[in-house]
Order: sequence, then structure tokens, then C-alpha cells
Amino acid sequence: MYVGIDYSLSSPAICISPSEDVSFFTCQFYFLTTKKKYEGTWNNIYGDLHKPWDSAEERYHNISSWAMSCMSKQDAQFGLQSINHVFIEDYAMGAKGRVFHIGENAGALKMRLYRNQMTYSTISPAEVKKYATDKGNANKEAMYEAFLKEHKYILQLKDIMGQDTLDSPVTDIVDAFYICKAGIDRL
Repeated sequence: MYVGIDYSLSSPAICISPSEDVSFFTCQFYFLTTKKKYEGTWNNIYGDLHKPWDSAEERYHNISSWAMSCMSKQDAQFGLQSINHVFIEDYAMGAKGRVFHIGENAGALKMRLYRNQMTYSTISPAEVKKYATDKGNANKEAMYEAFLKEHKYILQLKDIMGQDTLDSPVTDIVDAFYICKAGIDRL
């Protein structure tokens, strides 16, 4: 199994593929949200609400616990060791704002992966975008268009999730999907 993680403070998403042949229809997708309307299950997509937190550290702990739990759910029969590789989108070098919080949050997950002896590597946002669209600076709309094109326009993820405009969690699911695919391709 291979895992692609679009990790963030507000709307992380995870794509778990049972093989090197990453297909939307064989993968399981998980995401966290603050919006009650996105809590639930849509076939192979599972949305959970963020747990409340009283400190930044508790928030990072909650998010990394959720991520590890998603991987455990998918792999309950064999244990975490049957996950071949975890790919995490690396930091955006031009990021602004709460960059230290983002780093601390990612560090909490990386520590859990390390403690569980899980192999992981990071993949740059530009590499993921280039893999999906042939452009390293593609925006969310271009990423979604690449996803639609790859699925011959039969999989309207935005409609499945009930979105009028392109936003989280759809964009995060698409990113996690391509993080997983690009990571496997890199291997």
C-alpha cells in the first residue's frame, strides 16, 4: 500500500492506494474539515470533523492521530508495516503566514511515522503540480481539470461533494491523489 498526504492545519487529506496502480476507484480517501456538511461518507471518501483543541500542541496531536488512525483503519488486517511508503507534500517555499505552525504540525506527523518505522518522503508542491498538469505552478482549477480529464470527465468530484465552487475538501482530495501518484512514479 502507498499513501499520499496533503497535510495541513485546516483541511488535510489522505489517499491510500492498495497498489502502485493508483486509481480513484481503488483508493480510499480521508479528510478533516471544520464544516459539518462535509462530515460523512461518499463511497470511498470519508470526512471527519476536527476535534476541539485547547492549544496548538493539542491541535497537532489531534491531526497526526487522525492521520495515523486513517492508515490503521485501511490496514487493520496487516498492521501499519504493510504500508510500503508514505508521501507527504513538502513545504511551499514561498509560503507566508503561519509557517512555523505548519512546520510543527508536519513534525508531529513525521515523528509518529518515524516511531512506527514507516518509510516516508516529501514531494515538492511544484513536482506534484507538474506531474498532474505539466506545469509546476498550476492552480487548484488546473489540478482539478487534470483530475477530470484523467477520469474522462465521468467523475465529477465537486458534484459528489455538493460544491458549487471548487474548494476544500475536493481540492485537498485531488492533491492527495496526485501526491500518491507522483510519489510512486518517483520511486
